[in-house]
Formats: sequence, structure tokens, C-alpha cells
Amino acid sequence: LYFWIKDYKNCYKMIDVTTALNKDNSSVQTILALSYLAKNQYENAVNDLELLYTKDPTNSVLIYNLGLSYYYSLNPNKSIELFLKLKEPIELLPEVYYKIAKNFLLLNNYESACFFYNKSKKMNYFKSFDNYSTYCK
Repeated sequence: LYFWIKDYKNCYKMIDVTTALNKDNSSVQTILALSYLAKNQYENAVNDLELLYTKDPTNSVLIYNLGLSYYYSLNPNKSIELFLKLKEPIELLPEVYYKIAKNFLLLNNYESACFFYNKSKKMNYFKSFDNYSTYCK
């Protein structure tokens, strides 16, 4: 509850207590990692999500959030690698394609950026239209 109402101070206290009682509780570890992501503490989020990802490398929620953490950490190569592991059908795929395109822009790979902007645009992701017309001809 504390996590969802963005009361992170109490959220951390509850996680500390819960983790002390059950150190292998991946749900608690996931909430902690997501709270780091929500607070823009990307390095902490990456560290925790990487540990969870090694235990469950097919979990699309972990893959998405780890890719997102790397995206916001400006680590485009890791972000792209993870985002490309997400498969259809997932409702966030247009956003994922958009973020992959943005990562390719950071790498100055305009051809790949345009490819993913176009995929996102075809799925009517609203942020893609301006970027596509700016970077792609």
C-alpha cells in the first residue's frame, strides 16, 4: 500500500521488516526495486532488478522494468538488449519500440531508430509521430 500511494519512507520500513522475516521473498524485492525506479534511483533499481532477473530471466515484468531502468540510466545498449527480449502481445510494446528508437538515437544509429519509430508509429503510439518526422524521411 505504501508503495502505491508513494509513501516511500514507510514503504522502505515495511520492506526492511518483511525482508528480515523472509529474505528470499522476490515480491518484496520487486517492490523495493520498483520503488527505486519510481524515485529515479536507477542504479539501485538496476542492481535489485538484475538480481531478480538472474532468478527469473523470462519474466516480462522484470525485463521491462530492468530495460526501463537502463533506459533512464542512459545505458542504451543494455536497454535495447532487454527490450528486444519482450515479445508480442504485450500492451506496452508500442512504448517499448519508441524507447528502443530513442536508445538508437543515443547511439547515433538513425537507421535502426527510424525502423523502431516506424514500428511504434504503426501501432499509433502518440510520441512516435513527431520523432519519426524529425529523424526519418
